[in-house]
Amino acid sequence: MQMKLAEQKAARVEGFLNLREGRLLFALARAARGRGAIVEIGSHRGKSTVWIACGSLSGRAAPVYAVDPWERTGPDGRRHQEVFLENIRAAGVEKLVTPIAMRSEQAIASFDQPIEFLFIDGDHSYEGVRLDLELWYPKVVMGGIVAFHDSVQFPGVAQLMREAVFGSARFANARCSHSITLARKVEHANPIGALRSRLGAWSFERKHARLRRRQALGHRLHKP
Repeated sequence: MQMKLAEQKAARVEGFLNLREGRLLFALARAARGRGAIVEIGSHRGKSTVWIACGSLSGRAAPVYAVDPWERTGPDGRRHQEVFLENIRAAGVEKLVTPIAMRSEQAIASFDQPIEFLFIDGDHSYEGVRLDLELWYPKVVMGGIVAFHDSVQFPGVAQLMREAVFGSARFANARCSHSITLARKVEHANPIGALRSRLGAWSFERKHARLRRRQALGHRLHKP
């Protein structure tokens, strides 16, 4: 029932998150046990924020911090931040969500809370997503979850997943669900956690290869 209500609220918000991804974010936020906050890097108009906040409210109500400079406007001429705030209020989660209108590297300078769930969906270049991970990773509690959106479609994000998530001893149980890659922070991955990450990497590469084949086919079909 709570999942269905979150789905209805998020459906009213413009964004790039599909239903499967939204349900995953809801579940991850609901699973937070209150050992830290939930932080989202890159919120746009708030579609993923609504999913996350609704999931948190159905669990231990961990506070949600939405970090985004909101420097752009939409096709309608309205600033994304204005629309974000309206969407958060319409979803009834404004008391749980704290917007931080700064770039990631600015926000981390004054953020002093532990993080239990970190969702990175900001700059999708290799350098940008790597910077977000390195800046915010130290704040994540042991056993906390770090997730990355658009990890299959964007080459820079995919490269970082291979280098710093699937191939890293500081993460365990890494896997890819649709376009979201997620993993659990550990001091050192044990054999089972490392094996699950290897299986996750295999699945990730299959998805990446299928996407490249579809893109190549689309290019041929549209070639004049």
